[in-house]
Amino acid sequence: MFQKVHFRLTILFTTVSSLLLIIMSILYLYLSYHSVITNSFVSFQSDMNTFVTNCENRSVISYDWLLKLESDGKYSFFLYDRDVPFSFVNNTKSEQEIALASRIRDYYHNNYAEGEKNAYSSYHTEFPYHERGGKQYYVGIGTIPGRTSNLDILVLYPLNLIHKQMNLLYMQFTCIIVVAIAALWLFSWYYTKRLLKPIEENQLKQTQFISAASHELRTPVATILSALAAMEKGNEQEKKEF
Repeated sequence: MFQKVHFRLTILFTTVSSLLLIIMSILYLYLSYHSVITNSFVSFQSDMNTFVTNCENRSVISYDWLLKLESDGKYSFFLYDRDVPFSFVNNTKSEQEIALASRIRDYYHNNYAEGEKNAYSSYHTEFPYHERGGKQYYVGIGTIPGRTSNLDILVLYPLNLIHKQMNLLYMQFTCIIVVAIAALWLFSWYYTKRLLKPIEENQLKQTQFISAASHELRTPVATILSALAAMEKGNEQEKKEF
């Protein structure tokens, strides 16, 4: 009986503790994900502002400077003069990347109004973009007015690195939760065993007392029963004696 109670208490304790641990972990991961996404977007806006400012202050945007900006693999840059891509774009970007940039520019023109922008000063807009295939990007599009034409800048920040980091964090938390559940099981098994030990000892003492009392009462009860049986069979004088 005590083994079944021990097992059930262990399952109950482990289940409740594990549910609380899982709920808290999910809440933490949810808040962490949104914090990472928010901070990365703010950082992207700051970098975009710096990049537009640098382009505006440069008399010549060199090929080597753009390559240096892309050297860490974090951002991809597309520059257009009168909607014509720079040679840097044609020489360093694949057809798929150029097509992606074109779709993003169409999306930008269809969803973000430019009527309120000041045509005499540079401006830029940042927004998230989701491809149909599931890929996600932060996109920054800026315009620098010139004497004869405008310089259009498109910056892509793929979110796959952030997603990889979050997936790694999810895997780490999963492993931690599994180890924690195993530890909770061992702890609850040991703890409930100690919890039931006094009850089990009291039950054993009670059984031993009942066994001893039964043994001690057996002799006088047998004597009484023998006397009663003899009294039933004896005469009047013997009955009085019994």
